Amino acid sequence: RKKAIETEQTEPQPMSKNAKKRLLKQQRYEAKKAEKEAFAKEQKKEKRLR
Repeated sequence: RKKAIETEQTEPQPMSKNAKKRLLKQQRYEAKKAEKEAFAKEQKKEKRLR
């Protein structure tokens, strides 16, 4: 899966509208997931300190 993403970025080929949408959606999902994980980590940290 990661290989596919790497090849898309190295080979500048025109992407279909759907492919662009999917890529954007995936990037947003990844960002949101990372944000949630960071928030959960902070919550755990605070819980331990109490």
